[in-house]
Amino acid sequence: MAGGCTVAALVVPWASVGQVPIRLVHLPWWPVYVGLAVVMHVVVVRWPRAVAGGLVACAASASAALVVLSGHPHARPLPEGSVSSLLFSRPGVGWMFAVAAAIVTAWSLLRSARHPRGVDPQAPSEDVDFPV
Repeated sequence: MAGGCTVAALVVPWASVGQVPIRLVHLPWWPVYVGLAVVMHVVVVRWPRAVAGGLVACAASASAALVVLSGHPHARPLPEGSVSSLLFSRPGVGWMFAVAAAIVTAWSLLRSARHPRGVDPQAPSEDVDFPV
């Protein structure tokens, strides 16, 4: 699900000027978000037990998404002097998918740390002493 949110964040508009959508690549600092999103997914897939590192990567990815979003007033999909330079830009939904991907990834990390795969949380553990 987190991978789907990240892909959606790359595809849907992050802002709009009037009716003109602004894609991620038109925003300042967009490579920072893309790089940190890739790092987040690599850390989680490659080292699933490194929960602290994964949570730091999730926080960095979500923070980068918000930093990129803060640049939307400076994004111009059309040349200067056109009608778009007279309009204000407004946030889109791309950043929401980016933050959702980080939240879902962090949640899955915490859940997997609490209940590792192959371990039934309902089953009694081996070190429990049963009365004889």
